[in-house]
Amino acid sequence: MTKGYCPFPLTVMTCVAAETLGRVIEPISLYEKDARKNREISKIVSVLIYGKLDKKLTRPLSKEAKLSMQKVWPNDNVFGINSYAELFHSYLRTSFIHGYRGKNVFLSVELEQGWDFQDGSLIINPNWFWKEYKRVFDECFEIVLNSKEKNNPLRINALDYFHKLINE
Repeated sequence: MTKGYCPFPLTVMTCVAAETLGRVIEPISLYEKDARKNREISKIVSVLIYGKLDKKLTRPLSKEAKLSMQKVWPNDNVFGINSYAELFHSYLRTSFIHGYRGKNVFLSVELEQGWDFQDGSLIINPNWFWKEYKRVFDECFEIVLNSKEKNNPLRINALDYFHKLINE
């Protein structure tokens, strides 16, 4: 893989791709019928994909991590963030896409591991983020494209989503 020297656009596009993949494989039509879930579809589907990038992202944030974030963002409800995957959604995806900046999120192509949490901040290697997204995409679409199993939920959800896109 060639190293990207445009970390911000790469990260933003990876966030968009993760949400899109989540919308393809999750039962969106069911979520749209549930008033609570309908408002949270973006978060639900994105967090699912982030959790597939690295299982550690599904772990709860420790109280110490939340306290360190609260020092930097005292007016935020950081105690409402349940996992690192939710942190990716709220402070990476939402802040980057809507605010054009990270909220306690920093990008570093030099970071050896994919991501790290230090001093109340999330540090992400955008090249890792993209590479892991592509892996998850390939794994999901291998399942989506498998027509042998009739009750394949990923395939059913994807066909439902594509049908809706075509017919609306």
